[in-house]
Amino acid sequence: MQYPSEEDFRGFVKVIQKEEFTITKYLPAISDDWYISVAECIKYAESTNPYLNLDVVQEAARILYKIVKKHDLADSNKRSAVIGVFLFLLLNDHAVLDPERLKSEAKRIAKTKGRKNEDLIINRVTESLSEFVVHISIDD
Repeated sequence: MQYPSEEDFRGFVKVIQKEEFTITKYLPAISDDWYISVAECIKYAESTNPYLNLDVVQEAARILYKIVKKHDLADSNKRSAVIGVFLFLLLNDHAVLDPERLKSEAKRIAKTKGRKNEDLIINRVTESLSEFVVHISIDD
């Protein structure tokens, strides 16, 4: 699995800010601190995944959860999570067919109290993501 780095986020944001892509509306306020913080969330997910043996969609659900629940992102956790998962999926040859549903999943996670039932929530998010995240092949 490939995980986006801080440099990947910088490049991705630069590209989507140039044009009006569907995903552009989910961009949070971008600063150097944002790049660092969201990249740290991804690094944490990457460092703990080898022990979990997850597939790409399961890992995307876990990343979504981790970024939404990260408190130092102030008020942009949900939007940051959408961008982070979108880029993670692209790097792993997957596409989000419905970004609005991805945002809805982030909102659903945000409404949960604390980190209680984290595994159950991630499993439910995985089921939902499976409905609108697809594998893409550049060779096709």
